[in-house]
Amino acid sequence: MFIIAEYVNVGDKETALQTLHAVLSSKRHHAKDKAAQKVFERIMFKYLDLCIEMRKGKMAKDGLHQYKYVMKSSKYVDLVTK
Repeated sequence: MFIIAEYVNVGDKETALQTLHAVLSSKRHHAKDKAAQKVFERIMFKYLDLCIEMRKGKMAKDGLHQYKYVMKSSKYVDLVTK
């Protein structure tokens, strides 16, 4: 996330958005446990913030589909106990 913040700070939001999209769509970076899911959640929030700021609706939609796929393919199941 540090690299993304640096891109944003220097005004290169397009590169930051493309980098986040590459991480979301990469097959290597699947959420294997709860900690990884939390990281993906933070990435997704930043991704959506940039998409909204830059008015990139189609990229936001594609990113949401990628996020859904990553979370569905996760082998970790969060169980809520009573």
